[in-house]
Amino acid sequence: MKIISFKYVLLNLGLILLAYSAQAQTYGNEWIKYNQQYYKIPVTQKGIYKLTYADLINAGIPLASIKPEQLQIFHRGQEQAILVNSASSSVFSNTDEVLFYGEGNDGTQDALMYKDPSFLVNKYYNLYSDTTAYFLTWSLDGTLGKRMTLTNETNTGGLTAEAYQWHEALQVFSGRYALGRRYPAGSTLDIYISEFDVAEGWVGSAFTVGNDQNITFDVSNIYTGGVKPILEIRYIGNSSTRVNKTRISVGNSRSSLRLLEEVQTVFQVNHTFTKEIELSDISGTGQVSVRIEETSGSLSLVYARLLYPQTVDLQGQTSRDFILRANSGNKSYLEIANPGIGTEIFDITDPDNVGKISAVMSGGALTAIVNNTASQRRLHLLGSTSFRSVIGINRVRFRNIDATKHNFLIVTHPLLRQASGGVNDPIQAYAEYRATAQGGSYDTLTVNVGELYDQFNYGEYSPLAIRNFAKYMFNNGSPRFLFLIGRGYSISNANGRVDPAARGQDLVPPFGYPPSDVLLTTNIISTDSRIPAIPTGRLSVNKSSDVMAYLNKVKEYEELGGEAIWKKNFVHLSGGNNESEQRLLRAYVDFYAQLASGGLLTPVFTTISKNTSQLIEVINLSELVNEGVGVITFFGHSAIGVTDLEVGFVSDDIEGYRNKGRYPMIIANGCQLADIFDGDRSGAIGNNRSLSEDWVNTADRGAIGFLAHTFIGYSVPLWRYSQRFYAVAFNTVNFVGRPVGEIMREVIRLQPRTSEQAETTVDQQMLLQGDPAIQLGRGNQPDYFTSDEFVSLESFDGNPISAVTDSFKVNIVVANVGIRDDQPFRVSVERTFADGSSALYTNNQEYDPINVQDTISFTVRRDPTKNGSGLNKIKVHIDYLDVISEVSETNNIAETEVLFQSQGAIPLSPLEFSIANQAPIDFTAFSGSLTNENRRFVCEVDTLSTFDSPGKKTIFIEPSTLLNWNSDVFSGDNGQDSTVYYWRINYADQIGNPTPTSLWVDRSFTYIKDSPEGWSQSEPAQFEKDIISGDLEIDETTKKWKFKTNNTRVVVNAAGSTASSAITQVLYNGIPLIGTSDCVGDQVIVMAFKQETFQPYLLFAPSASNATCGRNSSTTAGGLSANVYDNTKVDNLRNYLDVVPTGDYVLLLSRGNVNFSSWDANIKAAVQSIGGNLAVLNSLQDGHPYILLGQKGGAALQEVVSNKLTGQTAEKILLDYNFVQSTSYGEVTSLPIGPAKSWGKLFGKMSYDANDRIAYQIIGINQSGQEVPVFSQQTALPNELDLQNVLNATSFPTIRLKLIVRDTTDFTAPQLERWMVTYESLPTPEGLIDVEAVGQDAYNIADRPEGEPLTLSFAYRNISNVAFASDSLWVRYVLTNNNQEVLRDSVKVLAPGAKGLVRFDRTLPTLNRVGTNRLTVYVNPRLVPELYYENNIFQVNFNVLKDNANPILEVSFDGRQIMDGEIVSPSPVINVRLRDENQYKILQDTAGVNIALKSCPDCEYQTIRFSDPNVQWNTNPTQTDVEFHPKNLANGKYTLRVQGRDASDNLAGTQPYTVNFEVVNESTVTNVFPYPNPFSTKTQFVFTLTGSEIPDEMKIQIMTVTGKVVREITQDELGPIVIGNNRTKYFWDGRDEYGDVLANGLYLYRVIMKVNGQAIEQRKTSADKAFKNGFGKLYILR
Repeated sequence: MKIISFKYVLLNLGLILLAYSAQAQTYGNEWIKYNQQYYKIPVTQKGIYKLTYADLINAGIPLASIKPEQLQIFHRGQEQAILVNSASSSVFSNTDEVLFYGEGNDGTQDALMYKDPSFLVNKYYNLYSDTTAYFLTWSLDGTLGKRMTLTNETNTGGLTAEAYQWHEALQVFSGRYALGRRYPAGSTLDIYISEFDVAEGWVGSAFTVGNDQNITFDVSNIYTGGVKPILEIRYIGNSSTRVNKTRISVGNSRSSLRLLEEVQTVFQVNHTFTKEIELSDISGTGQVSVRIEETSGSLSLVYARLLYPQTVDLQGQTSRDFILRANSGNKSYLEIANPGIGTEIFDITDPDNVGKISAVMSGGALTAIVNNTASQRRLHLLGSTSFRSVIGINRVRFRNIDATKHNFLIVTHPLLRQASGGVNDPIQAYAEYRATAQGGSYDTLTVNVGELYDQFNYGEYSPLAIRNFAKYMFNNGSPRFLFLIGRGYSISNANGRVDPAARGQDLVPPFGYPPSDVLLTTNIISTDSRIPAIPTGRLSVNKSSDVMAYLNKVKEYEELGGEAIWKKNFVHLSGGNNESEQRLLRAYVDFYAQLASGGLLTPVFTTISKNTSQLIEVINLSELVNEGVGVITFFGHSAIGVTDLEVGFVSDDIEGYRNKGRYPMIIANGCQLADIFDGDRSGAIGNNRSLSEDWVNTADRGAIGFLAHTFIGYSVPLWRYSQRFYAVAFNTVNFVGRPVGEIMREVIRLQPRTSEQAETTVDQQMLLQGDPAIQLGRGNQPDYFTSDEFVSLESFDGNPISAVTDSFKVNIVVANVGIRDDQPFRVSVERTFADGSSALYTNNQEYDPINVQDTISFTVRRDPTKNGSGLNKIKVHIDYLDVISEVSETNNIAETEVLFQSQGAIPLSPLEFSIANQAPIDFTAFSGSLTNENRRFVCEVDTLSTFDSPGKKTIFIEPSTLLNWNSDVFSGDNGQDSTVYYWRINYADQIGNPTPTSLWVDRSFTYIKDSPEGWSQSEPAQFEKDIISGDLEIDETTKKWKFKTNNTRVVVNAAGSTASSAITQVLYNGIPLIGTSDCVGDQVIVMAFKQETFQPYLLFAPSASNATCGRNSSTTAGGLSANVYDNTKVDNLRNYLDVVPTGDYVLLLSRGNVNFSSWDANIKAAVQSIGGNLAVLNSLQDGHPYILLGQKGGAALQEVVSNKLTGQTAEKILLDYNFVQSTSYGEVTSLPIGPAKSWGKLFGKMSYDANDRIAYQIIGINQSGQEVPVFSQQTALPNELDLQNVLNATSFPTIRLKLIVRDTTDFTAPQLERWMVTYESLPTPEGLIDVEAVGQDAYNIADRPEGEPLTLSFAYRNISNVAFASDSLWVRYVLTNNNQEVLRDSVKVLAPGAKGLVRFDRTLPTLNRVGTNRLTVYVNPRLVPELYYENNIFQVNFNVLKDNANPILEVSFDGRQIMDGEIVSPSPVINVRLRDENQYKILQDTAGVNIALKSCPDCEYQTIRFSDPNVQWNTNPTQTDVEFHPKNLANGKYTLRVQGRDASDNLAGTQPYTVNFEVVNESTVTNVFPYPNPFSTKTQFVFTLTGSEIPDEMKIQIMTVTGKVVREITQDELGPIVIGNNRTKYFWDGRDEYGDVLANGLYLYRVIMKVNGQAIEQRKTSADKAFKNGFGKLYILR
C-alpha cells in the first residue's frame, strides 16, 4: 500500500507505505614527501602559466636555498614537466621564471565516486568545483625536477605541410542537477540510491515531447578539402518510465535542417551520439545549427562538441589549440599562417609530460616539426604576452599521519574551531575529552576538511577526499569511528561552482544524492563494499558554540555511568494517516518492543499511537523525556520539520523539555527527518525548521543522537532496518552496549543482499546525527548499581531508629543497568560506628535477579557489645561475593550517614582505658540526647565487664546536662594490682526494663595508686575494642588469643550415564559454581582452587581446546568457572592436570557417559598426581559416576565412586567435604592514646613460643590527624621502653600501638597480656550542641513552600574548664534531599571559651529541594582536640512542598480582552501578562511565555521571537509582561496561541490559550445598535469599527418620529472607541437634553461618524434591515 496524497499535501510529509509481493582507487597521498615543503597553486583555466621570481619570493618560497634544477610541480599526484628559464641550474636570479601547463578541473576524479566509473555523465565538468590545484615543491635529496622536452628540428626531410588541423568547439550544459536513475519500490519510482549513478550530474534543462533544444556552433577557417566535421552530442534520459526517441538534425540554419538520425534509448541513460556531418551543413557565415527533438521521453543535454577541420592558420590569435591528424609517418610539418607575436608551441597531448616545440618564421608563417604523430597530437599555441598568471600561491602543510596510532577520527572545518564558552578550540576540546578515560581513552586525530582536500584529493574540493582519507586510515590502521563535525550541503540544492553562498555552507560535504554519510566509508572493505569501513556520525552545526553545547551533553551522558537506569525507558511512537495505517505502524513498534523485551536489555516501554485522522496529532513528551528516556523510536509520516505524531522542537521553551543530563537516542522511521543538507535553517519557521538538528544541537536538552532518513522512506525497508537494529542493539550479546555507530554497521552487514534497491537506500540514507561512539547501554553483561541516595533505613515498628533499636531494615534500591541476569545475589552491610570501629553483616539470603530496578531489604540486628550511638555509616555491597560478572564492580557499593540518638548519657571521665591513680574516683558524663528530659541517671561500677559481680556498685545521679559524681574503689583494692574497673551509665528507669529505649554506655579504667597518668589494657574485654585484623581473634571460651580457622564446604553431585533425574552440581559454601543446567554433554569437569585461600579460579580461558561451563563461564572475572573436556579431549584434560600448580587443589567430576575405558596410563597418572587412586581408576567403566577432590602433588581429600557392584551407570553420588584451613597472621591496633603533653613509658607483657614471629610499631598522630609510624621493632613488646627517646609529644600528641604476630609452623597465636603507656595528659576541652539554649521548638519546622528560605539557629557550649586549642571551629553542614546529598560545605565559627557558649545561624535555600530534607550539623568534625565528638552532631528534618499552583495568563488586544473571532486593528498592541503567586520561585526571564501566530486556518504557527523588534518585555519576581505589536497585518483571519509556564514548570493551562481574530484594513463601521432595545432604565450603544483609524467625530442624535432632536450624545460622553467590537461605557437613561424623562414610545436615532472630516464607509451586516435611510428605531418601555 502506498500513500501518495499525504506526501504531496504535506510537502513530502510522507512515509510511503509499501507492500512487497576502475579502476582501483589510491589514497591520493602517495606522491607526498613529508620532509618537503609544498605550495598550492589553484588553477581554473587552461593555459601556460608563468611564475616569476617575484611571485615565488612573495609566496615565501626560500629561493636562496633552492636550486632551480630541484624545483618540482605536481598535479593529481603526478609530477609535471615544467620549464625553468634560468641561467643557472643551481642558483635563482631575479629574472628567472617557471612555466607550466595547467588545466581547470574536470570530471576525472568524479568518475571514482560513481557506482561504476563508466556512469560518469560529464567528463568536462566537475561535480563540485572548477578549481584544481598544482603543488610546487623542491627535492631535498638531489633528485632533479621533471622538465619539458625541447624539440628543435627543421624540415630536412621535405615533409609536406599539414593542410588542416582539427579544431574543437565545445558547449557544456550545467543548469540543473539531474538526480540519476529512479528505482522502483512496489508500484512507484521514488527511490534514488546515494551512489553517483547513471544520468546523475550537472546537465542542461530538461525538455520533453513537443520541445526541442537548438545549438549553434560558430566555426571559422573551414578546410574544404573533403574532410568531414564530426558532431558529438552527449545527453541523458530523464524519464524512468518512457523510451526516449530522439531526433537529431543539423543544417546551415534552423530553417534548413536535415535529419541526421533518430536515436532510441531506454529510460534513464547516458548516451553519446557521434556522427560525421557534411561541409554543406556549415553556412557561409560559419554557423552550424543543431536541433535535438524529443518525441517520446525527456532529455537533458550534457555537452555538444563539434570537431571540424580548420586551416592551419592562427588568425593572429594569441592562444589557440591545434589537434593534428594522425600521420602514418609519425612526423608532421606545420606551416602556421598569421601567427601572433612571439608565438610558442607546446605539445600538451599528455598534460603530465608537456613538451616545447621550437618554431621558426619562414615566409610569414611559423614552421615547426612535430614528432610522434602516428596518433593525434594536441598542441597549445600562445603568444609571448599570453602566459597566464596564477591566482595565488599558498603554503600547505601536509601531515605525515601514522594511521596505526589513531582510532577516533574527527573531520571538521576551521569555522568551528573558533573560541567559544571560554574554550579556545571546541573541536580540540572534543578530541581531548575522547582521549580521557571517561571519554573512552581513544587516540584521536582531528583534521580540517581542507587538509583532506589537499592531502587526499590533490587539492580538489570533493567528498572523495574524505573517502580516500577513510580508506587510508582503515587499510593502514584500526579506526573505530569517524565523527564529522560541521554542516554539509546537498549537491542537488545549488551549484557551488557558481553560488559562493552554497559552497560556504558546505563545511563537511556528504556523499552523493540523496546525501549519505555512510557512503563516505564504503567501497573500502574488499569482501563487501557495501559495509561502511568506519562507523560514522555527524554533528550538523555551523557555530563553534553548538560544538561546545554537544560536547557538554556527551560528557553528561557518559559520566552518568551506572546510575542511568532511565536509559532502559523506551518510548515508542506510531503514526498513520488512517485507521489501517495506524494499526500497521502500531504493530511495527509493538514488534520492536516484543523483540527487545525478550532479549538481553529488558527495557520498560511506553507506547503512544496516533488515533485521529488529522494529518498531525500533537502530543507532549516533555514529562516522559524529562524523567529520562533511553530510546525514542518513531514510525510514521514525517518531513524535515514535523512528524505526524508531533513532539515539538525542544528549543521552544513552551514545549517544556528540561531533560538536562538525560538525553535519549532517537530512531526515526519516516521521511526526510535527516534531510539536513539544505543550508542553515536556524532562522527557518514552521515545518521548514530541522527537527532532528534541533533535538541534537540544542544545549542542555533534546537528544544525544538522531538516526533518521535523508530522503523518502518506505515502510517495509524501514521496518526491516529497525528490526535488525533492535535485534543487534538489544538482543545480541556481542553488541548490547556497543557504540551506536558499530551497531549501525552491523545492521548494514546483516542486510540480505537482495536486488531491492529500497533496502539499499535505507542502508545508505539512514544518517546518524551525533557521535558514533555513543553507547546505548552499559555493556553485554549485567551491571548492578546502587548509590548513596538509594540507601535508607526503616524501623520495623514505625518509630524512629535509635541506638537501642533492636533491629532495623536497610532498604536498598538496586538497578540493573546492564543486560538481564538469571543468577541470584547476596548483600553485605557494613556499619561503621562513631568510635571508628565497624561490623560486617552478611546472611544467607539470596535475592532474585533484578532486570530493571527493585528495592530489597536487609535486616541489621543490634550488637549489644557495640555502642551504636552517634553518627554511623551504613555501607551496602551488592553481590559482595562477586559471583556475578558485571560490566563494572565499582558501582555495587553505596553508603549513607545516619545519626543514631543514644537517648542516654555519654561517659566523659575517667577516660576509656585510662589509669586512675587516686581514690575515690571522680566520674563525669553528659546527657546523650542533647535535651534535658528531667530523667535520673544510674551508674554501675564493677570489676567484671559483665557487671554481675557481688561487689558491683550502683550510683544514682540527678538529671543535668553535665553529670558529676564519685565512687570509691572496691574494698581491699590497695592500688597495687592494677585492677581493671568497668563502669557504665544509663537512664535510671532502664534498670530491669525488658525493652530498653536507651543504651548502657560503658568505659573501663585501671586503678594503680599514685601511678603517673596513662593508658592501659590488660583484659580481653578491653582488647576486643581494639582494631583486630587478619585472622586473629579472642576465643570466646578461653579468652585467649588465637588464629581463626576457615571452613569451606564443597558439595558436589554427579551421576552415571543412565541415572534418572541426573544432577551435576557444585556448591561452594552454598553458592552454585556449577548449576544443575550449566553443563551439558558427556564430559569431565575440572576446577582448580588456590592453595593459600581455597578460592576457585579458571585455569584456562575459554577456547576450542579448553571449553568452559558453570557460572560466569564466558569470562575469567570472578574466578568461578570450570574447564570441561569431552571424550575427544582426553589429552587436553591431561594437559590441564599437568599445568595445575603444585599444591593447588583440583575438583574433578564426570558428567554423562565418560569413556573411562579409553583412558591410558598417561591420563591415569595425571589423575593420580592430584590424589586419584589407581585401583579406583582401573575399576571405572564407561558411564560410571566419579568425583575426586585432591591436591596437586598431594593426597586425595575425598574420592567418591559408586558403591554398587552392578548398575553403577544409574547411580547418583555425592561429595560433601568441609575444608578446614588454619591461619597464621594477625594484627592488633589500639585506639588512639592521648593526647599527651609529654610521653612517659611503654610497658608490655606477652607470652609466646619459639615459632612465633612478633613485631610492634608506635604510630604517631600529628595535629592534622595524619598517622606516621615513628618506631618499630621486630620483637615482642618490651617490658619497659622510655617513649621520650622515640617520639615528641609536641609533634605527636596522640599515638597508636600496633602488634603484628605470625606463626606458620604451629598456627598458635602469641598472647598479648598487657600494654600500657604513661604520659602527662594535655588538658582537653569538651563541647556539645546545646539544643536547650535555642529551644527544642525551633527545630519542629512546619512544611514550607519551595523557594522560601529557611534560617536555623544553633548554639555550641564548652562544658569544660579548658579552652579550645584554636580560636575558631569549623562547622560542617550536610543537607540531603530525598536521601540524596545536595549540599556539603563548612564555615568557621568562634570557638567558645571555658564554660562559654557561641551561637550561629545557617540559612538554607529550598529552591529545587522539594520533599524530605535533613540537615546534619557537625561542629568541630574531629579537627581540634576534644574529649568526645559524638555530641557535636545534630540533625534537623524539614519538608519542602512543591509549587503546584498554575500561573495566571492574561491576553489583551489594544487594552481589552476580545471574544473569539473579533475584528482588531491591523497593528494591534497585544499584551500578554503571566502572573505567578509564588514569591520565592520567581520568573527570571521570558522563557515562560511562548507566543505564536498563524495567518490562516490551515497555515502553520510561526513562533514570535523575543528578539523581534515588534516585541518588548519586562519581568519582575511575580509577573512577566510582553507587548507584541505586529505592524500592518494583511486582511484575513488569524489565530494567536499563547502558553505560559512558571518557574516550577506549571502551565497556565493544560492547553495553550488560543483566540481567533480578523483584520480588515478598510475603515468601515457597522450600524450602531442600542442594547437593550426596548429598554426601561438605560441602554448602551454597540457597533463594530474596522481599519486602523479611530473616528475624530461621533455623535448620536435621538429624535421623535416627527424628526425633533430631543437628545444629542457626543463622543466625549460615549467614552473611548476601539477598533473592533464596541459597547459604549456610556448608558443613556431615556432623558432629553434638559434631564426630563421622555415618554414611553418609539424614537428614531441616527449616528454621525467621521474621520478627518470624511464619513466612514458603512460595513454591511444582516441586521441592516432594521435601518432605513440611515435611521434606526429605539423603544422606551417603562
